[in-house]
Amino acid sequence: GYEVALVSLRDFPATRRRASDLGIRHLALGSSRKDEALAALCGFLGISPREALFMGDDAGDIPALEMAGVAACPSDAAPEVLKVCSLVVSASGGAGAVREMAEILLEARNELLR
Repeated sequence: GYEVALVSLRDFPATRRRASDLGIRHLALGSSRKDEALAALCGFLGISPREALFMGDDAGDIPALEMAGVAACPSDAAPEVLKVCSLVVSASGGAGAVREMAEILLEARNELLR
């Protein structure tokens, strides 16, 4: 029931393949301004950025993190990112952080449906 998007500074064929394998349809690759990419994606989806969760780990992610309703990051995010995030998962980037975030969202939704 969630729309998932991938926003990345890089645009590699492997990234596109991985997104396809995971069923991620919304891509903003090669985006140096992730806040602008987030705004465009939210506009396309008909939601406010305040209704979105954005997960990032580097200083370039901060404008998008500050724009989103929920700012999330992995445990090994840059110190300046950790300061702006309301949700820090225990896993590090590349070691299950996104999966942990997905599990948190699904668990929260299940709690609301009970």
